[in-house]
Amino acid sequence: MEAEVRTGWGRDLSRSHSGALDAPSWLWRSVVELVSLHEAAYLEHCRQYALAEAA
Repeated sequence: MEAEVRTGWGRDLSRSHSGALDAPSWLWRSVVELVSLHEAAYLEHCRQYALAEAA
């Protein structure tokens, strides 16, 4: 992600943050775990693709 895009994205997130979000900790843990599983699967997919292209 380019620096300009990252800065704009961060600015949008900060502007949308209410500070009054009261979500249970189990929800946040579940979301973080789901995102990490998705990231790992995506990276494995990229690795398999690169290996297939190199063969």
